[in-house]
Amino acid sequence: FVLRISGLYADDTATVVQAESSSTVRSVIQSALLTCGKNVDNAEDYLLIEESLNMPATGEDGASGDGAPVTNQRILPPNE
Repeated sequence: FVLRISGLYADDTATVVQAESSSTVRSVIQSALLTCGKNVDNAEDYLLIEESLNMPATGEDGASGDGAPVTNQRILPPNE
């Protein structure tokens, strides 16, 4: 997986981290901190939020309401 992580720099520049499916949230956070030169000892001060974008389903008549995608967010636990 390639993850784009924001919030580690004051100007919100994104950090890109590669992770395997067996990676934990904690290891991904530590990798992101290392990539941007921050101390990994305070990894527990950070959260990893999963964001997904879902397109609305179309009804039987083909109408899809306003057609706006719905964004869902979830805070991932450190050991996931």
